[in-house]
Amino acid sequence: MTDTIHLFMYIPIWYMNLSSFIQYSPTESYYNYKNGIKFTYNCKHYTLTITTTAEAVLGKIDITLGDYTEYMEKIKNIVTEVIGRNIEDKELILKRIDYKVDIELTDTEMKIFKLLKDKHYSKYKYMSSKIEYDTSTHLNNKSGQTNINSYDKYEESQDIRYWNIWRIEVQVKKAKLRKNLIRYGIERTLENYWNIDSFNENYFDFLQDYFFLGDYYRLDLAKELIRKSPYSKTVKGNLCKFVTRINKVGMTCTKEKYGYNYVTMKKYIDLLNNIGVNPVTINNDSEVTFMENMLSKSRKIVNEKYFV
Repeated sequence: MTDTIHLFMYIPIWYMNLSSFIQYSPTESYYNYKNGIKFTYNCKHYTLTITTTAEAVLGKIDITLGDYTEYMEKIKNIVTEVIGRNIEDKELILKRIDYKVDIELTDTEMKIFKLLKDKHYSKYKYMSSKIEYDTSTHLNNKSGQTNINSYDKYEESQDIRYWNIWRIEVQVKKAKLRKNLIRYGIERTLENYWNIDSFNENYFDFLQDYFFLGDYYRLDLAKELIRKSPYSKTVKGNLCKFVTRINKVGMTCTKEKYGYNYVTMKKYIDLLNNIGVNPVTINNDSEVTFMENMLSKSRKIVNEKYFV
């Protein structure tokens, strides 16, 4: 459910025990705690930043809604241990939170999706993918509100527990948290983001136009399903041409190369969503004819493992 979490608090320098911290600039010092939990103190702005993962703090892979209280208790105890002072009267402010789902794939699905991932958008909601990797996709914008990471978790971690696990994560950054505070009055507390509504909004709603709603079909079968749809002959022809182009050059290149505007792209994607066909298709030379949509897989996992 959650992965990386950045919290910070305002704390005067006289309140700090900096004996274990290492200074790396005139104003900043850091301390590496256990399990990759990192502390950074800025003596100019009097801020202590805690960089963690929920897994590192709680000691388990699958994080659930019910883990919030235990997480907060443990993180407060760790901060108290590090700085040598009780922090009950200090406010922990959220700086970044990553929502994630770990999807278990078969060997065949893993091979297929590593090919399909490159056909999805390389530019999406002010983010872009600068470099193509065999086992991952990363869309980001340094000054933006969110990033998307989609990757083979075993290849990234070399941890056997993640064998055949594909992780999809959305990083909700400081800019988005500040916007939500100013525009909607949502305070930057972890509790306000460790819940079902926030997860659905920042994960499923945000990714819907990236992974779409339809399942992956081999191109010939996708076109067959389009031809069997209730749409007009002209619409069927346009949709078949649309998915064929995407199969060859991907979503972003199809939009740019063939001059599809936003309205037309959305119209065609909506029509495909309505008949359960993903615009991204499996190549015709593959023996695999079908793969379930990654967001559909994610919803099952979230409801079974995380929302408890």
